[in-house]
Amino acid sequence: LMDPDGEHLWPTAGPKVPTEWSRMITPLRIGPSVGSCGTAAFHKRRVITTDVATDPAWAGYGDAALRFGIRAAWSQPIISKDQQVLGTFAMYFAEPRSPGDGDLQLIEAAGHIALIAIERFRAEEAARTAQVRFEGILAIAQDGIISVDSQQRVILFNQGAEEIFGYSKNEVLHRPLDMLLPQRFEDVHRRHIDEFARSPEVARTMGHRREVSGRRKDGSEFPAEASISKLNLD
Repeated sequence: LMDPDGEHLWPTAGPKVPTEWSRMITPLRIGPSVGSCGTAAFHKRRVITTDVATDPAWAGYGDAALRFGIRAAWSQPIISKDQQVLGTFAMYFAEPRSPGDGDLQLIEAAGHIALIAIERFRAEEAARTAQVRFEGILAIAQDGIISVDSQQRVILFNQGAEEIFGYSKNEVLHRPLDMLLPQRFEDVHRRHIDEFARSPEVARTMGHRREVSGRRKDGSEFPAEASISKLNLD
């Protein structure tokens, strides 16, 4: 796998690859003549070494590779749609060997599967990081931040909202937003949100046409300043 610096590879070898060999090439700085993987990552093209003992690309690593029984190595770069090298997929052999058409199809397909797996993993990691950052911001916000689904059921209720309304998060989640509004405004507010959902606007300040009020757990009402925004999600 490519390091975030774009210059080093970190082996994630299969069980048959000698552990000491993996340690020797961890991390591996890519370059124009750095074995099969380092060269493939550097040039962004497949590199086929049929005999490690004679290939000049292996000059710096050939003796060690031969000690561990590596005689041939084929490496397919794993390249994203934006031409970023995410890593390489390599196959080692215990004897000098040239690939046939079927072998080339195999290594290309394996590289493609690895690409899908890496991109999915990175996307999930990015989503997790974004969620943690978002939750951190919510946790320290003093303003009440509430999110509802298309049925106007509460799906997010931050600490600020708990302090303002007097409810705990668990008391509010998945319940109608109406419970936080004065009863006389429930229908008006529901229509207002429905209208906003259908409008081309992404955000607006509420309260231009009428006062915005909230209702606490104890039934008391209070005037509020509020804004609303929307996200279109699957």
